[in-house]
Amino acid sequence: MSDDWFSHKLYPYGDGNTEDRCHPEEAQALKDYLHHRKASIEAARATTHPISVAVNPKDDFHRLWGPLIDAFMELPREHTEPLIALLQATKDLPDPEVIAKNSGRHDDSFWEESQGFGNLWSDVVAVSVDMYPTYLWRSIVEPTKGERRDILRVDHARRAEVEARLVTVGLAGIRIDWGYEAVVDALESSNATLDFEIPVMAEWLVICGKQLWGGARMNKKSWGLKARDRDPLKDLWRKNDD
Repeated sequence: MSDDWFSHKLYPYGDGNTEDRCHPEEAQALKDYLHHRKASIEAARATTHPISVAVNPKDDFHRLWGPLIDAFMELPREHTEPLIALLQATKDLPDPEVIAKNSGRHDDSFWEESQGFGNLWSDVVAVSVDMYPTYLWRSIVEPTKGERRDILRVDHARRAEVEARLVTVGLAGIRIDWGYEAVVDALESSNATLDFEIPVMAEWLVICGKQLWGGARMNKKSWGLKARDRDPLKDLWRKNDD
C-alpha cells in the first residue's frame, strides 16, 4: 500500500486543488491505522475530529466517507475487515458537541443514525479509474470487452463483497434486501448481464447465504424481492409460474 494513495485523497483533482479532498488529519489517521500504528477507536476519533469540531458537521460527511469508500474499493482485500472495524468504532463515538448542544441532549446517536456512508456508497462508487452512478452500471459495461471488461467485473464483485460484509455486522444502512435483489437480478431476467451478476450473487450467497435462506424460509418480506413485480425485465419467474 503506497503512501501515494493517501496523498491523492488530499488532492483528488490534482496538486493544489482541494475540492472534495479529505482532511489531512483524516488521511494521516487512516494511514496510521492501516499500518497498525493506531487502534480502531483511536483512529475513529482522529478521522472524525474535523467533523466533530465543525460548525455544521453534516456538511462535511462526504470528506469523511469518500476516502473510506475508496479504501474499500481500491486497497487490497486484507484491509476490508480493519475498515469495517473502523466504521464500527466510528458508529460508537459520542455525538459532536455542537449536535448535543443544539438538540439539548447527549444521546450519542449522531454517528449511528447517520446513513451518510450508505447513501454515498449507493449513489456513486469509484470503479477503477471511473466514477459513475451505480444505477448506470449496465449501460457502462455493455459495450466493454477484453481487459477493460475484466477489470469492471472484478470491481463489481468487490462492491458486492463489501456490501454483504457490512450487512453481517449491521453497518452503514446496507440491508439484506440488497442481497435478495442481487439474486433476483441474476436469476430472473432473461437479459441479465450474467458475467457480472452471477459473481455478484455468489459473493452474497457465500457471505450471507444463511441469512438469505433463513429469510426465505420465514417468508420474510423484502423490497429486493418485490422489485420483480414492478420490473417487466424480471420475466423468468413468470415463465416458471405458467
